[in-house]
Amino acid sequence: MLTTQQLQAIEQLQKECEIHDHVQLKLNWDMLRERKTEPFDYFHYDENDELIAFLGLYAFGSAVEVCGMVKPSERRKGHFGRLFHLAMEHVKLNGYKKILLNAPAGSDAAVFFLNKQGAEYAFSEHQMEWRHTLLEETDDILLRQATEEDFEMSVHLSVTAFGLDEDDARAMENHRFADHADMLMIEMNEETVGSGEP
Repeated sequence: MLTTQQLQAIEQLQKECEIHDHVQLKLNWDMLRERKTEPFDYFHYDENDELIAFLGLYAFGSAVEVCGMVKPSERRKGHFGRLFHLAMEHVKLNGYKKILLNAPAGSDAAVFFLNKQGAEYAFSEHQMEWRHTLLEETDDILLRQATEEDFEMSVHLSVTAFGLDEDDARAMENHRFADHADMLMIEMNEETVGSGEP
């Protein structure tokens, strides 16, 4: 598990990078807080024990996503490259089939690193933003607690909505159903159309 000190250092570095680069980094905080024993996180500290580079791996079935950051004043010194090399050794040993390098579109440092790796653009992710608004009551949409009977539908939704292959979707949904007792299913006109967590 990551220590409270490690989590605070990651959060501080994230804030500094986001302010400097005017971006929002995706670090999968739910997964970071739930880390077990496998080495998915890589740190580089300076001589004063300040975190200056971080790389996290996030496994989704046979795919692994790479997210990370470097303190703005410490960039182009090879810190992230060294962490990336260590992480890729772990990826090879564990047989992941797909590596996704996650980078904000507005980050020049990320673009430079990705180009250096020979990475190819695959797809963009979009983030929803909540705007508080009054909603009219409706009988057409129902949120209900997920049950074990919803597992196959959740696998189907992951395959169709996120393009996962079925084995990866099953692995991900096994994790979600095991760890999230508050998982909800979304029904519209008495048909299941989605799932989520509050």
